[in-house]
Amino acid sequence: MRTASVLALSLFLSSAWAYVLSGSRWPSPQTSFVYDLVHPRAGRTSSSGISWNQAFAQAMARWNERTVFTFHGQPGTSADPCREDGLNTAAFRRDECGFAFGSTTLGITYSFFSSGRLRETDIVFNADEAWDVYDGPLRQAFDFTRVAVHELGHALGLDHENRLPAIMASRVSDLSLPQKDDLQGVAALYGGPPPLPAACQAQALPLNVWIQGQLEASDCRRLDIAESAFASDDSAIDLYALELPTPGLLVVQMHSDQLDPYLEIRQGQKILASNDDFGGSGTNALLYVHLPPGRYQLVANSAAPWLQTGDYRLKVSIGLDQSTARLEEDWSLTLAAVEVAGLTFQAKLTFYPHPDDPQGFYWRLHSYHPLPQEAATALLLPDTLDLVLNPVEALGKRFDVLLKRVFLPQDPAGWYFKLDQVFERN
Repeated sequence: MRTASVLALSLFLSSAWAYVLSGSRWPSPQTSFVYDLVHPRAGRTSSSGISWNQAFAQAMARWNERTVFTFHGQPGTSADPCREDGLNTAAFRRDECGFAFGSTTLGITYSFFSSGRLRETDIVFNADEAWDVYDGPLRQAFDFTRVAVHELGHALGLDHENRLPAIMASRVSDLSLPQKDDLQGVAALYGGPPPLPAACQAQALPLNVWIQGQLEASDCRRLDIAESAFASDDSAIDLYALELPTPGLLVVQMHSDQLDPYLEIRQGQKILASNDDFGGSGTNALLYVHLPPGRYQLVANSAAPWLQTGDYRLKVSIGLDQSTARLEEDWSLTLAAVEVAGLTFQAKLTFYPHPDDPQGFYWRLHSYHPLPQEAATALLLPDTLDLVLNPVEALGKRFDVLLKRVFLPQDPAGWYFKLDQVFERN
């Protein structure tokens, strides 16, 4: 038996779960395509410089990396997509195997099967439409790769899904990767769970040092690790494995002038803390959270859809063996090394009995001296100017402390801090 599935042009929005199966599948989770894609006018290469063969291979890889199914490719070998010959193939054509394309048809997949088992699939792309190869929102020319991903979904045994963000929607959209619903459909056909792409393997993150990173198109995607709330978020992410040997008030900073940094700390599917602009300078991201010892995952992402890739710097600060500050007998605070806007200082805060708040604990900046550039886990947070001491030695114990910056009308030029949060270290 032969069936055909068509992809149309217009945009699509949806909001409900449920993949749709075509009713047929391959006997095992793999098949091969032969292809030698040549556009009648553009030739072998798109205007972006990427060949149609490369784009088709990338489309197969987007399924291979996220499901148990494997598409094998044999580029440079052509076959007739309009003839049942036992070969899966793909080609540009100006007609639908002898019939005119519909006015909104981008591509069509022919499936040959018997007793619910696929034996051949062929894909025809409408050569009279404007094509290119690119990532991001749709342009006037259609992105060949995402359309090929959709048609390969039909080749897997998926049908159109118009109730949830899905690459298998019957109308092309800004989505360019298989979505959660699509992946669930493949798992229903061939088993699962789907493997994580190689790019989603977390790399170890050192503590108390700045590292350089880059978000790029080949990275892991948010939808690969996220719960259903982010099922259609295909933005690039970097994943880091974070191991805390001690409890502490953790400070994470992500700086970039090329993207809008966004940070998360996770444990499994649970998001423990997230932040993009809270306390960050400009678009720089900053978060701080008290965590027990354990293993965590840090997600580096961009909050702006139009700034998804670029370079960044990342640092996780926490005091481990040495205290960053000490509470003296007169209740003054000695800060051994505090980071302020990338510079390091030694500072002293004197205790201040606030006349209008006798129950509060206040300190005033007394003096500070620059130090040679060295590691400092005490941190004056950007913008909020709150002070993190992790840890401080006090009363024979060690504590992680957050001091909030406060302004006193009677001394507008003074730097005052009030005790806001305190956590005892084990």
